[in-house]
Amino acid sequence: MDDKKPYFFLNSFLVKDEYKDLDASEFLKSTAQVNTYDIDAEHELEGNLFVKIPADKKPKLTSFTEEITGEDLDELSNRSSSALLIVKTPDNTMAFTFGYGRFLLDTKYFVHDFGIKTALNTLKHDSLRSVDLLTLDDQAVQKKSQAARESDVGVFGIDISKDVLRAVTGSPKAGINLKNISGGDSVFSFGVEINIDEISVLISLISGYYNNDSYKGGFSWVDNIRRIKETSEISNLDDHLIVELKTKSPDVCVTIPELADWDSIWGFSFTRSKNTINPTIDIKDYYVTLDVTTVSIDSIKRDRLFVYDVHENETEHQIYRCIYFEHKIGNKVYVLFSGAWYEIDNDFMSRINTTLSKIPISSLSFPEVYTWSEVVDGKTKDKIETEGDYNVRAASLNSYHLLGNL
Repeated sequence: MDDKKPYFFLNSFLVKDEYKDLDASEFLKSTAQVNTYDIDAEHELEGNLFVKIPADKKPKLTSFTEEITGEDLDELSNRSSSALLIVKTPDNTMAFTFGYGRFLLDTKYFVHDFGIKTALNTLKHDSLRSVDLLTLDDQAVQKKSQAARESDVGVFGIDISKDVLRAVTGSPKAGINLKNISGGDSVFSFGVEINIDEISVLISLISGYYNNDSYKGGFSWVDNIRRIKETSEISNLDDHLIVELKTKSPDVCVTIPELADWDSIWGFSFTRSKNTINPTIDIKDYYVTLDVTTVSIDSIKRDRLFVYDVHENETEHQIYRCIYFEHKIGNKVYVLFSGAWYEIDNDFMSRINTTLSKIPISSLSFPEVYTWSEVVDGKTKDKIETEGDYNVRAASLNSYHLLGNL
């Protein structure tokens, strides 16, 4: 008899403690059109399965193709699958999504950093295959780096003074019976061999992985940029954002709050102008219908950015989560991105500078770098000796060893 358990790849979301006792249906967006199913009593699980009501629709390319052929092309249709399983245990409530199921969730009920923190706590730090970063520099840059083989964090060229780790993939630590771990923001994804009856135990296990700080052993630098959690501090920063929105400031940017497959995106629109679809995101399009006299944090949390892909799927994001905004208070810089405020840890930078100041300056003698000017096409251009030429000359003059010169 084969006792091998079935293998599943699951995307999980943890409900915040203060909301865990709500009815399962309350975790869905109010606009979600779903069929609701009870869990078979034999599994002794409390919760529900929600399946989005499917709708066949003609893709926008149909008008083009039917004009070419002069015929109705009934075989051209789009249908996406979305399902959501919500299971409640005495200690935790967790959602598992399938297909486009995550877009059925009302994200305000879920732990914001559950995915990334649980992934960091469960994967081997030298087994990374990809990292997603937000670089807080002159402007925010989202980037994804992939390694050809499992690697440690040093391979990815991370600047620990200004990079925020958004997502990571890798292999599990010894003793953790999960596979293909990945986590970003609120979603923790993994493969697992499991029977349906073991889901409650799995929820307890994963929640435990989130509720520890073992990541600090190899990823302590992720805390160098502080995520602000104090309600009063967030409220004060939000007030500054509202001032900028009331003036329709160009310093406020709107963007997709996660890495996107831009090759598959067809267009964007906003609440109050949903039928006006543009190929790019522009804050000016949002400002057109924004009532500056009534704008508030609550209103921009109700407003949505709608994203349409080439397969006719529509997804939406809360405007507050789509805003990128920088605000300076004294010598500190605060950044709002993906619905979270960040402050760069000035104490961290001070520690780095203090450590560097303790390193003695070399007394070795090195020649000056050659610089000169040349006239090219009637214009004077400044020139500087290349690093390779300088290294050869410096080694020759001082009898130093020259390593790795090509």
